[in-house]
Amino acid sequence: MQIASDAPGSPFRLNLAGTCERAEQAALYFSLILSPQVYNSTNPLAAAGGSGTGAVSYAVESGPGQIIAGNQLKMLAGTGSVAVVATKAADPYFLACSVTGTVAAAKAAQATSAFLPTNGSVFVETEAIGL
Repeated sequence: MQIASDAPGSPFRLNLAGTCERAEQAALYFSLILSPQVYNSTNPLAAAGGSGTGAVSYAVESGPGQIIAGNQLKMLAGTGSVAVVATKAADPYFLACSVTGTVAAAKAAQATSAFLPTNGSVFVETEAIGL
């Protein structure tokens, strides 16, 4: 600390030097995470909370998922679970913080369709005979 003044009774200047420690952020939480999620689908992720101005990013920690377009979870399998981590970056006043959420993978429903040959023929039942 240094105190400087030019003359008695004049205003003085106080110079302080030091460091400031960053504070812990408030809790971060997922405000949008859809589970279960079917194979080959893409759903948005959203996190809220935390403190400060740090940007939120998403990453797959484990499991059959992939982050695309910054905040979209794409499911790469029909079974298992995906651990997704949301991280709010540090800023000049707050440390970074993270939260982990889990999304269950689910098999997609199968579509059935009628098959009709384009040549107009029909299917015939046959009976197998032994020789």
